[in-house]
Amino acid sequence: MDLFRHVTEWALPKSNVNIELSNDFIVELGELCPQLPKQLIHRDTHPENILWYDGDVSGFIDFDIAQCNVRLWDICYCATALLPDCKREERALWFDVLRNILGGYDSVATLTDVEKRAVYYVICSIMFVFIAWGIGQDDYSEMTKANREMLEFIVQNKERISASI
Repeated sequence: MDLFRHVTEWALPKSNVNIELSNDFIVELGELCPQLPKQLIHRDTHPENILWYDGDVSGFIDFDIAQCNVRLWDICYCATALLPDCKREERALWFDVLRNILGGYDSVATLTDVEKRAVYYVICSIMFVFIAWGIGQDDYSEMTKANREMLEFIVQNKERISASI
């Protein structure tokens, strides 16, 4: 999966989001994507796939969709996976979580300037993929609705997300 093509050719059209947001998003993502470092990524990094032992990460499970792609995906995916657990009145705390995840990763594997600029766009990409995946699946209509709400929250807080880096 090439991130840019996957999002622009499949997720965005299927997710049916505001076209103005889509056009600006496509231009920025198209500029940033070719410059983003790629490596083997998990593609499903959320708390249920992280193993812990004595308070430390001891491993990961569920590698069935792993692939070589934009390394920033896993970091942003982990942060977005935690967002639904934040009650609306506590969502401001999510920015600290995002800052800590990005800072922790950056302390071990330095994020490039392009990656830092791309965080918001990768987070939006993840939300577009979640929304597109859920459309048409009756069992996931509530999840799709929640993902649309989270995308709105993310878009409204673009500057705050960029400041978290």
